[in-house]
Amino acid sequence: MDNKTIEIICQEETLQLDYRRCIYWPSHKTLLLADVHLGKDNIFRQHGMAIPEGISEDNLNHIRQLLHEYKPEQLLILGDFVHAVPSPQEPWISSLAKLIHEFSSTVFTIVSGNHDKPGTANRLPDEINWTNVVDISPFHFRHEPLKTESKTSDKYTICGHLHPCITLSMRKGPTIRMPVFWVSPEQLVLPAFGGFTGMHTIRPSRRDKCIGIGPDSLVELRSQQFTIPIRGTTRI
Repeated sequence: MDNKTIEIICQEETLQLDYRRCIYWPSHKTLLLADVHLGKDNIFRQHGMAIPEGISEDNLNHIRQLLHEYKPEQLLILGDFVHAVPSPQEPWISSLAKLIHEFSSTVFTIVSGNHDKPGTANRLPDEINWTNVVDISPFHFRHEPLKTESKTSDKYTICGHLHPCITLSMRKGPTIRMPVFWVSPEQLVLPAFGGFTGMHTIRPSRRDKCIGIGPDSLVELRSQQFTIPIRGTTRI
C-alpha cells in the first residue's frame, strides 16, 4: 500500500501531508515547507568541518521536484529558509534564481524565521516575497509555534522552527529518532525540510497526533510506538 502521502482534515480544510516533509493545500494551490537552512553546509566548511558540497543545491532540487509535481500557485516557506546571511558568491544563490525563473507562475513567499537575519533578502532574488506572518483563513502561518497563553490569532496555527521528532523504543533493536508532523488541536508543526538539519525530540500530549516520516512513507505514531499505516482520511 502507498503511504507516501496522506490526507488530514484540519479546520474543515484538506491538507495533504507528503513524506518529503511538505504539505500541499489543494483548495489554495499552496505548497508548504519549513526550515530549509540553505547555506548551512557552507558555513560549516568555513569553520573547517568536512561537510560535502552541494547539500543546498540538493535541497533546491528537491523543491524543484515538488513544484513540478504539485504545480502550486504559491510556495509558502515557514521560516529559516537560509541558515545565515549568505555571501554573494555562494553557488546555491544562482541555483535559486534559476528555480524562481523556471517557475515564474509560482509566487515564492517566505515567512521570516530566526535564522533569516536582516540583510538576507538583499542577497536573494527580488521575486521573493518576505513577510513575518501570513493569514489565510482558517490558518495563521508563522515560523515559531505559538504558546497557548500568548495566542494572538483565532486562526489555527501552522508553523515550523522546532524540527520535531519522536524517539521510538523498539522491543528488539536500538532506539531511533523519527521526524514527524506534529498535529495538536491548536497548531500543526512541520518537520525540517532541509537535508542538513538537526531534530528536536518532542513530548506530545495524548490529544496530539504525530505522523512519522520514513525513507519513503508516512506512519501514524501513538504513545511512542508504531501503529498500522494510515488508511484513508484522518480528521483533526
